[in-house]
Amino acid sequence: MQPDEQFSSFFRQTFILAVAGLTGLFASFCFAQGAAGKSIVVGTDSFAEGIKAYQKQQYPQAQEQFQEFLKTQPGSPQATVNLAMTLFQLGQKGMALGLLRQVLMDHPQFPVANSAYKFIWDQMPVKEIPHQVYWFENLHQTFLRHLDFLTLVTLTLFVIFAWGWFLISYLAENRRRSAQEQEPLGFPVWLGFLTVVFLFCVGTLTLKVMDQQVLRATYLPEKGSALSAAQENSPALFELSQGLELIVERQENNFYLVTYPGGPSGWILKDTIFIY
Repeated sequence: MQPDEQFSSFFRQTFILAVAGLTGLFASFCFAQGAAGKSIVVGTDSFAEGIKAYQKQQYPQAQEQFQEFLKTQPGSPQATVNLAMTLFQLGQKGMALGLLRQVLMDHPQFPVANSAYKFIWDQMPVKEIPHQVYWFENLHQTFLRHLDFLTLVTLTLFVIFAWGWFLISYLAENRRRSAQEQEPLGFPVWLGFLTVVFLFCVGTLTLKVMDQQVLRATYLPEKGSALSAAQENSPALFELSQGLELIVERQENNFYLVTYPGGPSGWILKDTIFIY
């Protein structure tokens, strides 16, 4: 084997091993996520009983059955959506929205959750408070929250593999031409396009990871106030309404410091929000 062929073979093998390792780690992660989020199990009576109770408008019994089911199958998107709709029927619109937002964080394209969320959100009297539009929060609302993390990771791994493979082939061919004192190849247009796609996928994945690090919560009471300090007798800073989404900054005793995206910050009691 010629030295340039050895060069190409070595780096291709190294690259394949690296991608295979990343793929193995990703597959393990997907398996763990799938096991944690696995939905309805055939033969589980509590889910079926919850559906029956809901159809008969026996909402307290339906709530009990769905919650019982989620003890054995935590993270089930179907059961969580049904629990959310049950709570909505019981007048707990804030908690219903919080549960649906929790589902949509992991399953942004789940059609039933999207439909249920839109149905409830359209009925909320207050959908926002005065705020500025920051670029990252706008990116979250319009783009990042609609992306499925596992699908994005899969696409990024595929693009990395394709980009790395063709880049190594290009470099190896130019090395061979250099050894034979031939004119090197120009940079291919298709490799340039693949490089742009590679940078876009990696950049988007990085932004998605950053977005998932933001701790969000839904405000539960119908009305309330954010306070200037972590004390119940502190002056109120601004009003909050049921269903508004907040960013949780930190906890102090029985209070959370929260920020309305692009808006003011204040302290609220920790049992007034549902964190996801």
